[in-house]
Amino acid sequence: YEAGLSHYEIGLVLAETAERQRALGHLEKALKIFSELRAEPSRAKTVSAIERIRRASSSGRLYLPVLTLDALVVERLIAASSSHELLLRELATIIRDELNETAIVFEIAPENGLKLVTARGTDQAGLDKITEEVTQFLSRGQQLPEGAKIKILTDQPGQNEQAVKRRFLLYTTVDRSSNPARIGHFESLLKLVEQGLENCTLRSMVRTSNTFVTNPNIKTSSNKAFSPFINESVAMKKVLERVQKIRSSDVTVLITGESGVGKELIARSIHQSSRRHDKPFIPFNCAAVPSDLVESRLFGHRKGSFTGADKDSQGIVRAATGGTLFLDEIGELAMHIQPKLLRFLQEKEIHPVGEDRPVRVDVRIVAATNKDLERSVSEGSFREDLYHRLNIIRIHVPSLRERKEDVLAMVKHFLSDFSRKQNKHLSISDSAVEALIACPWPGNVRQLKNEIERVTALAEDGTVILPENLSPEVFRPSYSSASSRLFPTANFLDMEVTTTLSEAVDALEKHMIEVVLKRHDGNITRAAKDLGLTRQGLILKKKRLGIDGEVD
Repeated sequence: YEAGLSHYEIGLVLAETAERQRALGHLEKALKIFSELRAEPSRAKTVSAIERIRRASSSGRLYLPVLTLDALVVERLIAASSSHELLLRELATIIRDELNETAIVFEIAPENGLKLVTARGTDQAGLDKITEEVTQFLSRGQQLPEGAKIKILTDQPGQNEQAVKRRFLLYTTVDRSSNPARIGHFESLLKLVEQGLENCTLRSMVRTSNTFVTNPNIKTSSNKAFSPFINESVAMKKVLERVQKIRSSDVTVLITGESGVGKELIARSIHQSSRRHDKPFIPFNCAAVPSDLVESRLFGHRKGSFTGADKDSQGIVRAATGGTLFLDEIGELAMHIQPKLLRFLQEKEIHPVGEDRPVRVDVRIVAATNKDLERSVSEGSFREDLYHRLNIIRIHVPSLRERKEDVLAMVKHFLSDFSRKQNKHLSISDSAVEALIACPWPGNVRQLKNEIERVTALAEDGTVILPENLSPEVFRPSYSSASSRLFPTANFLDMEVTTTLSEAVDALEKHMIEVVLKRHDGNITRAAKDLGLTRQGLILKKKRLGIDGEVD
């Protein structure tokens, strides 16, 4: 019911901005919820609102006569509605930028204590003074100076008794005596923010009430399986929901995503939430072992079966018996091993090197790659039948650029963790947080974690981390600007479209590899690191693209 109310209120606010289609979408969701709950009064008023918007649309008039909120502002608030803190930071930024007023948000602790969430449009001295005034207001009921305004924002306007109560105090210099249109804009803004806060709380309640394990034979819990994940974004929640759905299955899983997004963490969560959680989880990097040794390492061998085999080896697959084998960078697996892996997946048996007969094994396979396997199949570097056998359940882990909401939570977690380990007391400024959120993070979570570890190590105890303390890479606005610095002679945007897309991509890859190899005097290891590839991956690309040069 609370979710229905939220959709209803957001629909009304969107209608005020002439965003009629999106308004109708929210109102129709509210109507569906109220109908299912048989909440007749709420259903009736929702039907009435939908009819008014449709009549206004057909006549060409706005639903309401006054445009109280700009559509872009509404879009910014809805996009930030994944967490309380992000939404309130966005509110304060909008008040400063759109209304040119000061905005400070505190969270009110149970005993009327204050915890600063964000401050916009004031310096440290002003913030200290306002904090003291607001504290007095809360403790003694004192009035604030004329022209100032306090607004208590709550995450439960519907008074849901099950909700976790969080109250926020907004201090702003917006003047009540200013023109009605301006105040109407401001009040509509606060109304939408309260609905966003309630949505955050409702989502939190749903997440808390979900039980990931229903099989009594599985003794692990969702908390254990999903504890490594710090997330607020809808995108990552969908990933974890997908992991939850396959918890009782032994189906093969293919995890895709850029380097550094946490594919191995997802694989471990799949294992921890399954019935195999008390058996081994063994990772194997397909690109880290020379191609002539991969078969022996995977499937094992008998003593004397080849030069250097001075004792029997059971291999990685048999070592994972009963548990999960995680094949990382599966896209780099040598072609001559792929048929043998396919047979193992189909028949659940392996043929160790030097053995006369196959051996049956019980192992679940979870594979991961940052490559485009469909393209590899079309190019002939990856078997199509193996691809289809791996791609039964596919889980794509979005990049950090696609889940900006997670950055704030991760920054807070990593800063707290590294500060504790280094016995320091550190905080981070809003401007530094904004820079971190705006960064494209080509190295994803791994790069963000390394950045926070670096600034924590360099910071003096008791200081505030400022934008100037961050690495220069944080301020690179996009990949294109970074690429132009790395490859200044490349001008692919001005190329005539006379080739296929695949040929153009090959040309770009070849140019980048040649430039970086030249920079490192042909050193494969250093070049691969610069390009974000594995050493084996770069060797394979050189071979495919026909790039000359010895392998170091």
